[in-house]
Amino acid sequence: MNTAQSTNNQETRYIVNLESFEKYGCMQTYTYYREDGIEVAGYTSNTVLNGDGVRAGSDLPVDVYLSYLKSEAGSDNIVVWSEAEFNKKTAEKLEKRKEEQGEISEETYWWRYGCMPPCQYNLHSDIEFFHMAERITADLVTWNALIGNNAYYLVDEAKADVTRIKSRFIKLHKQLRVTN
Repeated sequence: MNTAQSTNNQETRYIVNLESFEKYGCMQTYTYYREDGIEVAGYTSNTVLNGDGVRAGSDLPVDVYLSYLKSEAGSDNIVVWSEAEFNKKTAEKLEKRKEEQGEISEETYWWRYGCMPPCQYNLHSDIEFFHMAERITADLVTWNALIGNNAYYLVDEAKADVTRIKSRFIKLHKQLRVTN
């Protein structure tokens, strides 16, 4: 059972600001049903509806909260997704994040190495790589590599197979060294 699942088995839905979801992969809040059957938005206790500084309190009905959000963020940016749709789009977003990769300065590499204890540190031939302990989101982390004097990063899961990570870094190194 999802932690946001309602107690009377009506489907949990997710209120999403598309701009925030695209940028960060996050939702605004979720909905649940009160015992009286009214669908309400979670985490609304700090919402100020009228600009008067008075908080609206919790258990705002979904239509009231959506109206408020749309007036703040624009009606095209706010959507409501079913749990299945939210899970699908979140999984797609995480897969897309894994495409992120590029070159970084050697200074950045060493800063990342020193800012926290490196995780899964590996030294294979002339490739030194590790991932940062801090999560980007879910299980995604920033992997960093040093190949000679060239430093790179890529995004993948913390539990990713290190042989695959090494192969990705070698491929990236070859691509960037040929084009530069």
